[in-house]
Formats: sequence, C-alpha cells, structure tokens
Amino acid sequence: MKAQILEDFDELIDEVAKAEKNTIMGQRAKIIKKIGERSAILNERKRDIITYEWLSKVISQQHRKQFSNLRRKAGRTSRRLQTMDETLSEWLTAGASVEEERSAGGALSPEDGVGDGSMQDLTLQQRPFVKSVEKGSNDAQGQWNAEETACGFSSDPSVTNACGEESEVASDVEPVMTWKEIEEALMESEIDINDHYHLGAWDLDEDGRGCKSEEVRIFPPITSRGKYHIQIQYNRDIVARLNAIKGDILKAKALSSSEAASIKNIDTLHQSRRWMLYAFWVEKLKDLANKELNTLFQHYQKHVLKVKEAYEKLDEIVLRKALVIGATTTGAAKSRSLLQRLACPIVIIEEAAEVLEAHVLASITEKCEHAILIGDHQQLRPNPAVHVLAREYKLEISMFERLVKNNYPYSSLVYQHRMAPSISGPLMPIFYPLLEDAEDVRTYPDVKGCKYNLFFKTHHEPETEVNSMSHCNNFEGDFAVELAAYLCKQGYSGEQITLLCTYSAQSAYVRMSVESRFDLTDTPRVENVDNYQGEENDIVILCLVRSYPSETIGFLAVSNRVCVALSRAKIGFYIVGNIDFLANHSRLWAKIDKSLRQNECIGEGFPIVCSIHKSVQEIYDAKEFKLKSPDGGCTLGCEVELKCGHLCGRKCHIDDQEHMKPCMQQCNKICNCRFQHRCTKRCGETMERQLACGHRVEVKCSEDVTKYKCRVLSEKLCPRGHSTIVECSMIEAPCKAPCGRPLPCGHLCQSECYECVSRLKCDEHCKAQCGKLLKCGHKCIRRCGEDCEPCLATCLHECQHMCRW
Repeated sequence: MKAQILEDFDELIDEVAKAEKNTIMGQRAKIIKKIGERSAILNERKRDIITYEWLSKVISQQHRKQFSNLRRKAGRTSRRLQTMDETLSEWLTAGASVEEERSAGGALSPEDGVGDGSMQDLTLQQRPFVKSVEKGSNDAQGQWNAEETACGFSSDPSVTNACGEESEVASDVEPVMTWKEIEEALMESEIDINDHYHLGAWDLDEDGRGCKSEEVRIFPPITSRGKYHIQIQYNRDIVARLNAIKGDILKAKALSSSEAASIKNIDTLHQSRRWMLYAFWVEKLKDLANKELNTLFQHYQKHVLKVKEAYEKLDEIVLRKALVIGATTTGAAKSRSLLQRLACPIVIIEEAAEVLEAHVLASITEKCEHAILIGDHQQLRPNPAVHVLAREYKLEISMFERLVKNNYPYSSLVYQHRMAPSISGPLMPIFYPLLEDAEDVRTYPDVKGCKYNLFFKTHHEPETEVNSMSHCNNFEGDFAVELAAYLCKQGYSGEQITLLCTYSAQSAYVRMSVESRFDLTDTPRVENVDNYQGEENDIVILCLVRSYPSETIGFLAVSNRVCVALSRAKIGFYIVGNIDFLANHSRLWAKIDKSLRQNECIGEGFPIVCSIHKSVQEIYDAKEFKLKSPDGGCTLGCEVELKCGHLCGRKCHIDDQEHMKPCMQQCNKICNCRFQHRCTKRCGETMERQLACGHRVEVKCSEDVTKYKCRVLSEKLCPRGHSTIVECSMIEAPCKAPCGRPLPCGHLCQSECYECVSRLKCDEHCKAQCGKLLKCGHKCIRRCGEDCEPCLATCLHECQHMCRW
C-alpha cells in the first residue's frame, strides 16, 4: 500500500531524491549479494566441490600458475580450451593412489606426505579398524611405510586389507553409504560455530537474492563475463568422474599450513594428497568468508539505516501534501525522526486509555501544539508483556487514566449510541452515572423469540477441570451455543450474534461446539473479552465461566474488564453465569445482581416466546431448547393447510411462514382412472408432464396440470406483426418494439408498439429530429414539429458565437 501511494504521488518527488534512493538501494543489493555468496560457501563446502573461481582467492600464486599450465597442457590435446573448473576436476580425479604407487613399485615423493602421522590417507571405512599406530619417527625424519599405514590392519586372513577387496568386517561395522547419506551425516556431525551464517535464513530467501549456492559450486551453469551472463556446457566425462568420487573428496582431512606450503608441484601429488590439499583450501576459504561476513554485516546494518533515511525523505515529500496522517503508536515511534521533521501541530490518539504511556509520549513530537487523547479509562487498560514489572512500576496505568484521575481538564460524552435502553438502563449507571441514551437507540426492535432484551441466566453448575491455567465451564458453553442456534431459527444470521467468553479455554470450547453445531457458511463469532474492546454486535451472549469449586473470581473482579464485557450489545444481551458465586466474591457483581433483580431480568429459567402462539416457556438446560422449541416456535403443531390440501406436519416454526417448501407427504391423487391406482410419489416431488400447449415441464405431483401456467419462453407475434419473446402462457404481451408506421410529417413512429395499439393510433407528436436544412447551412437539431429558427448550432465563422440565422 505504501509503495502504491509513492507511485501515485511520483510526480511530487524530485529526481535527485529518486537517484539518491536508487544509489543506496544498489549498494545494499551488492552487499546482499556478497553476503549470500559467502554464506553459500559456508554451506556448500560440506555438500559439494567449490568452484575454482572462489578457491583461487586462497590458492598461492605458485599453485595458480601450475593450474594455468595444466589448463594449457590439456588444451593442446583437445579442440577447446578447458574451463578452470574442468582443470580442477581433472586434477582432483587424476594422480596415482597410494596403492597404485606401491603396486607399481615406485617410490613416493617426499612432497606426497604419505604417512604424516595424521591417518589422513585412510578412508572412513578403514579408520574404525585402526586401534593404535606407533610412530616410528617424528615428522621431520623420513616417511612412514606406506604398506604399514594404508594396508597393515589385521593378521586375520578373513579380513582383507585396503589394497584388496572390501573387508567383510568393515562391511558389517561401517556399511557402504550413498552420497545422500554421506551428505546428511556430514551435516549432522560437523556443525560448527559458523553455521549460523548460512543455515536457515539464506536457504529460505524466496526472491533468490540471498541464495547463491549454484554460483559457488563447481561447474556453475551460468558464469558472468562483464555485463553478460554466459551459459557453459562442460565435458560430461570430466563431470561424471568427479561425481563418482565426490564423497571421498569431501571426507578428506585438511593439510596443515606448513604442509601445504611445502608442496612445490601440485601435479606430482598422489590422489589422496590432492584431496587433502583441496580440503586445506576450503578451510582457508571458510576462514576468509567468516572474516568478510563480519565486515559485510556491519556494512549492511549501516546501509539499512541509509535506506530507511532515503525512504523517509520520499515519505516526507508525499506526507507534506497530506492533511491527515494515520499511524499506530508503534509505527509513530519507529518513524519518530520523520514525524519530527513533519512537525504536525495536532496529534489525536484514539483508544488512549489502552495505550502504554511510553507509546503515547513517543507519538507526540516537540512541535506538537495540541494533543487530543480519546478513550475510556474505565475499560481495558494497557497490557504490558511482563506482569510483575507492570505491577511494580504501574505500567498498566495509561497516561490518559493518570491525567483524568489527577483532575486534568477533560470532557465526557454524555450520549451513548450503541445499546438499547433496555440494556443500558440496568447496567450502565453502575459505571457511568451521567450517561444518557441517544434518540436513535430508542427505535431499536425487540429481540424475536425472547421475552427480554437483557437477561442473566444464573446457575449453580461447577467449573470444568482443564489442563491449563485458564478456566472453562461446559454448562455455560453448551447453553450459549444452543441459545445462538435458537436465535438463528428466529431469522437472525450468524454475523449478528457474538459469543463472548471471559477465558481462552472457554473460547476454545465454545468455538469447537459452534463448528460442530452450525453450518460453516453462517456461524456466530466467538471472541475473548480482551480482544473485543471497541467492537459491537446486534446480539451478544456472554459466558462468565467462574463458579464453584474455585475460591476466587479472578479478573472478573476487575471493573475495567467487566465494563467492556457488559457494553458490547446493541439490541440483545444475554449473560450466562453463577450470579450468587460472583456476588459473594465482588461488591461490583453484588451491585449488578441487585440492579438486575430490580429490573426483573435475572433467573434460572431463560424465558423464550413463541412468536406465533405468544406462549412463554422457560429453558433451564441446553438440551431443553430442542424439546421445547424444536423449530424455533413452541411444541404445538403448525396445522396450516398447504396448497396441495395436506396440513403442515411440522411443529410450530418461524421459518417458511408462506410454506413455500415442497410437501413431503404421500400424494393423494389417482394415477390411473381405470385401475384406480394411487400415486406412489411424495406430494412435493416433481415429475415431467406434457401441457396442452405441447411443452413438457417439471411440475409437482400434486399440482393440477390443467391450471398450470406454462413459463417456457416462446416467440409470439403482436397485432402489428412484430416478433417478441414471452412466456408461453401469456396471451397478450406488451410489444416494446418501435411502431414503425409513417406519420403525417413523413417520419416513422418511434413509440413502443403496444402504446400505439392501446390508443388505436400513433402519437401525433413526432419524436424524431427535424433535420431540415436552414439558411445558414446547418441542419435543424430540434424535434419534428418545433420551430426551426433560430439555429442552435455554433456559427461557422471565426467568432464561434451562436448562429444568428
């Protein structure tokens, strides 16, 4: 919405401000891209091989030159020059393994570092079998024997070494893992302190700005060349060979810095040593990414503030043209610097009694000349998050309430425009002694089907035990739901009824009951008192919940909440609760009890009235609604004679007073005059019959076909030969086609055909345009029969005055 407003007022914003905003947004986008790339490196280093483009940032200059030489060397034997990722892949997949070196009888190069004391040449399947390895000499003195390191595990002939087939014992202890299983195991077992940089937010970035995984993996599908993006096709054989051993590469241990620095020629390394060197580069790249991320985050936070300032400048330009600016107190506090620059002289705060004092003060700037607070300090107070701090520092008292109670000048509204007098009369003087009813509420209708518009249904049923700190009373919930269903039978819609509860557990129970009792397309609203301030409805049913065996009434003793609960209804207000229990624990409820009894609108039996027979019945339990008023009326039979001749078989009902619903009793007609067979259909069932006009229609079984008016649309001709589409049963239909007969003036009659037929002649006043050519050259635009002069057209000369002819 805010973006739409800025777009609508785009012409007010100068180009300098737009350019500044676009520059800052561009800078922020670059930082986001960099953060995404480095986060992807931290993520993908455990999942896939990193592309050479990123590895080159940590590879030494000497080794980069060697990779370039390998690339040129491979290019001489192929038709095209390899990409650096293809060269990296071939380097990782090439090189003799330790076993191949040993079987070939060749000596291992000192640079290979085989047997450097770290067991880095062992695969994951081999490591569980190594219990201990005694070091023959230190790292500076020679090399371990490759045979001892790679193959010397067991003297048991049933267990082959790493140079032969896979060991049976190894297969039992460490089964062969798929690449997906290896990836999941690595992610679960190797989470480090830097994972918060890449787990979660970046992977879930929907617009793709943060997720840069494809750009840091080896063989990216698209690469950038300046301003252009190029799609690359890689050698499939090279990609396949790398994928085949990717899991082993990612399991390799990294070399130390000194070991990596001692390597002079990367092309002479055996395969496992190459993987260890790659792992060293990845670790080094990870450290670099972490270091850069810390810096990038600081830059990003600074640019967020710059972006906010840039947008506030645009907002300021637009808002200065506005007469009224609306905001929440939280939004006003967040945009305080903007509001200070706008310097609004008048601030109006609605529901000020429910707003924390700090929020009110944050919304009022130093340039404010007049602050108007609107609210009711006798209703809900602010709701701080920490109750202990609220009570200790009086945070639940609003600035509005503090000012009123300290006799700061204020004015009160005298007239209420919500509650019917029958509701406000017994209840509101307890809270507002000077409140009066406005004229419009005196015309409210009475609630249909109920004897009183206000009634307190009292009971002595205990609370229901619940597994929470909240409270629930199933008796009250069931009664309230059935009362709502009864009111719906009187013709009220679900939108006109609110079931109001004082506790969340009660709201949950009532909401579940409503879903099972009502049609989902028309259900009453179920709300908690704390969420219903400022709202209203035609009929409100309030559940107070608290009863025995509780020893207190909780926040029902707080007058603010009680005031809100008792002032939401417009035409009907019904309360379900244990008034004796409440009155014994609260002076406020004792006053309410006394007032209700004086007005005779409290009792254990809820009085309902049959709108037809005017009989009154009292309901004591939710189940009695179905027994005493099954169809919204009383228990007497309807017995109204239907059009088919049957008597209505329903109990007294409020709906369908015209009895338009089809009768479902047995049809009394004789279907065959010869055999005297009785009709087997229901009276209201339809059947296809042929009418005298020849049309076949669906009619009720009990309906007399000879008296049925055919409603099939058909084409008929009027007395003057015009064709019109009307119902078949219509003998004479008004033809609305133009008459078309010539008039004395020569024009054709434009009146509707049926008018001329009813008058037996055409209208003498022609409605057509005259069209005669005048002396001035214009055609007359008056109606036929009117004086043609003076001409009403614009003069043809340059003066542009009315024509004088």
